[in-house]
Amino acid sequence: MEFIDPHFHYWDITPTSPSGHDADIIKSPAQYLPQDYVEDMKATGLVLKKAVMIEALSNKPLAEANWVTEQINSDVVSSVAHKIVAYVDFSQDAEVVEELLKTYAANPLIVGIRQILNHHPTNPLITWPKVPQDYLQDEKWCKNFALLGKYNFTFDFQGNPHQFLGAAKLFAQHPNIPVVIDHLGTLYLRGEEDKEVSLGVWRQGLRELASLAHVYMKLSMLGFICTIEEEKYPAQIKDLVRETISLFGVSRCMFASNYPVDKGEMGPRAMYEQFQEFVNDFTNEDKRALFFETAEKFYKM
Repeated sequence: MEFIDPHFHYWDITPTSPSGHDADIIKSPAQYLPQDYVEDMKATGLVLKKAVMIEALSNKPLAEANWVTEQINSDVVSSVAHKIVAYVDFSQDAEVVEELLKTYAANPLIVGIRQILNHHPTNPLITWPKVPQDYLQDEKWCKNFALLGKYNFTFDFQGNPHQFLGAAKLFAQHPNIPVVIDHLGTLYLRGEEDKEVSLGVWRQGLRELASLAHVYMKLSMLGFICTIEEEKYPAQIKDLVRETISLFGVSRCMFASNYPVDKGEMGPRAMYEQFQEFVNDFTNEDKRALFFETAEKFYKM
């Protein structure tokens, strides 16, 4: 089966790297380069045709984008068509934000932007690096977000479930900006919070987001939800994935590897075999959407 991987990372935290990747944030591996990714995806037993490299919290966003462009243009990945989702900090002044967007727009490989937004006022486990506040409540941030439409970029939204209603309100104001929710909405059921309450917040927010026709979903980083043992997703994960697909439809959902982040808990073959098992009763047309066509459409590949 041919597939597109719409969410993975290249990075290099070695001292001489020009990529700007932060060794205080990225711990291992020190490098994840095209040859590593190609070998991992071969191990799925499937045929990788296209892939989308997502920014990895570089301290030098433009340097990261330029470094990734060089990696993509190497012979190692010549058989795999790539696109890039780069980083922008929308909390900066509008002139700074727009200058970076304008520079990115000159690179045909860059099709989208991500700024991680996971923030929680009291729980540091679900507050991510470089997110000092809930930017969705910040007027300046939201105003700068609108600039994405001017440059025809997509937005990868990674936030916590309690932020979904605020996100839905913002995204509803900008139907010209395609949005994809990363990682099943980073549902987190490992903490001390009541799991049924957490699921209720997640479901309520997902319904609002799914009601927006320009909002999509990545079925990825599933091990964030609960503990994974022996490379086997618990039955609950399958149920949550299928519930999400029922809300968004196959035309707005896409499976993704999130490699190499997820590599430590799930090998590539085990991951993709389970992805396929989750939807083994779907039609071939629907499977094609989930593993290929939705990502191709969203990222204009």
